[in-house]
Amino acid sequence: MGRLHHFRHYYQPGWGEGHGRQLSPRALEGFFRFLAAAEFPAGKVPSVFFTDRGGLELAWEDADGKAVQVEFTPQGAEFYTAAKDSEGQVPVEALAQLAAQLAA
Repeated sequence: MGRLHHFRHYYQPGWGEGHGRQLSPRALEGFFRFLAAAEFPAGKVPSVFFTDRGGLELAWEDADGKAVQVEFTPQGAEFYTAAKDSEGQVPVEALAQLAAQLAA
């Protein structure tokens, strides 16, 4: 939560060599919607990052140690799973389903 507070209040438009955007309230809403439905493997703690597009990214390892990444944007989320070597996009309305899919 400390990092989110930092992202919301420290970074202003133009950060990161002049191209970074402020945190999108819709991306933050999607992030919390996903977290409410997400289950992470035991002992695997996700890392949160602030993207230069004004979104948030969660990154963690699945139970087999393979990378999983979800970037939250104002429109929804973009995801990548190394175990299946798959990526895609979902709208905000499908974030709970994405959380369930990634936990499987």
